[in-house]
Amino acid sequence: MLRLEHVWKTYPRAQGEVRALADVSLEAHPGEFIAVRGKSGCGKTTLLLAAGGLLRPEEGNVVVDGEDCYGLS
Repeated sequence: MLRLEHVWKTYPRAQGEVRALADVSLEAHPGEFIAVRGKSGCGKTTLLLAAGGLLRPEEGNVVVDGEDCYGLS
């Protein structure tokens, strides 16, 4: 099972920070299909990168089969 718990991610820009994810929570069970939709720049890729263990969120947890992805050494 994949679980995202209160995930936050921002990116710095010259004009100020851009919040890509704000308090996102999600749970996906084995065999379940989930579609991620939205307009350009809304955080879809950031969500998928964080869920896949490729981008550490600033806050929150990404848990796969009971293990925190970003808590592993």
